[in-house]
Amino acid sequence: MKRFIYIIVACFALASCTNELEVEFETETPISLNDDLNLTDGIIIGEKLRNPYSLEVMKQACDMLYPPTRGEAPVSDTLIVPNVKYVRFLPTDSVEYRLLMDSDLELFNYPLDYDILGDPSDYHDPNLPPEQITWQYTVVPIEQTLPSVNRVEVLGTGFIPNSGKNTIGNVDLTAVERCANILVFNGGSTTSTPATVTAPCTGKIRVYDTANSCNVGVKGVKVRARYYWKIRTVYTNEEGAYYMSMGDFEGLNPRFELRFENKYGFKLGYN
Repeated sequence: MKRFIYIIVACFALASCTNELEVEFETETPISLNDDLNLTDGIIIGEKLRNPYSLEVMKQACDMLYPPTRGEAPVSDTLIVPNVKYVRFLPTDSVEYRLLMDSDLELFNYPLDYDILGDPSDYHDPNLPPEQITWQYTVVPIEQTLPSVNRVEVLGTGFIPNSGKNTIGNVDLTAVERCANILVFNGGSTTSTPATVTAPCTGKIRVYDTANSCNVGVKGVKVRARYYWKIRTVYTNEEGAYYMSMGDFEGLNPRFELRFENKYGFKLGYN
């Protein structure tokens, strides 16, 4: 089975977000990046989290900000309706696995609604045999047709405000999303707010060229940001630099990952 190598790209709640990662290698022999990055050896799945994008939480937040008037249905009944579905696939063989990898889906080999600690690259569902390909998780629009894989499970549905359409009528969906995040962070109250990232996240991904004794930018590496079910991606440019606006994560603190293989065919190594 083909493995993906991930690196967690830290993005802190500061006035700016800049990262530079240098990966040094001299041969095509597989290397471990965990030691250099002080990552946990393997991933640790913690407790199941309350999801701010669940219909329950989003409706609660909407009703708090826009209380229903007497005799009228809550505005949340018409606005907070499922627009995404949380899905997982279990490929039966390498053909189905490649079908998933060649799709446009943002796939994760670990569940997206649990607390995650450590490096996710080696995670394998403990309920599956070691030789079997593990579950692949993703979030897609509610109407999207899913790849034809033998075993597919829809684990839930939710509501994520669309980018660029933050107001419907007099309802500010950005404010509703922020309130839902605060409710989850505080276990149901709104007394304090979590740390947030607001400035753009930028950085460079470079490898060390031993022949010319210099760092070389790596083009086409995918950087992913995820907050529960909200996922955004960017690619590095010719110099290995990336830029990700945090507009879609206003009031949130996403988890960042760097993926060393993507649809452009990049693989870690000289070629």
